[in-house]
Amino acid sequence: MPNHSHHLELFDPKKACSLTVIGLGAIGSVVVESFARVGFDDITAIDHDSVSSHNVPMSAYGIHDVGFLKAQKLHDRVLELTGIEIKIKSEKYQGEKLSSKVVISCVDDMDPRKEMWQNVQDRTSIELFCDSRLAGAYVEILTVRPGAEVDKDRYNALLCDQKDTVRQTCGKHGIIYASLYAGSVLVANVLEYLESGVVRKWRDARRCDTLSQVF
Repeated sequence: MPNHSHHLELFDPKKACSLTVIGLGAIGSVVVESFARVGFDDITAIDHDSVSSHNVPMSAYGIHDVGFLKAQKLHDRVLELTGIEIKIKSEKYQGEKLSSKVVISCVDDMDPRKEMWQNVQDRTSIELFCDSRLAGAYVEILTVRPGAEVDKDRYNALLCDQKDTVRQTCGKHGIIYASLYAGSVLVANVLEYLESGVVRKWRDARRCDTLSQVF
């Protein structure tokens, strides 16, 4: 198993919890791999889709993964890199009950987000819900405590019908530095919550081409 001694003061893998990631594209693939690398060994990854050639430049998949199911190829990659065997479901999320301590949405469309939220918002066993949104170089990460009424109210205000969203055009859908940044912010928020109980930023949104001004 990996040696985590160099980040024990930043995050102790003993504090890792169960988590479910729904959507294994640009952000989801990065998120699952990152959690496994820091010591999470109870990860459920859900996606019904296959790897397309356009996924490769902005995700954790390689060119030889094209045509295969995302969940299976991510399972194989994480196992090879970390020795951790994630649980996978190569199926579309359709509102099934979720029981992990942390639930993460990395889907493209609003309707499955709403389905997840309906499942999550009143479940006391789910401590954190993270919603990642990516549009070109614009990233938005929402870290929600389902048990906190203020978080629930804020998040409900940011849900809308699918027909009211703007679909990104080909050529402006996403890019690797945005995927990596979104995944990093999401993972960092979860780790800090598990270490300290603090949600540092309920909402983090910015264009990634300003990263040099952020760090």
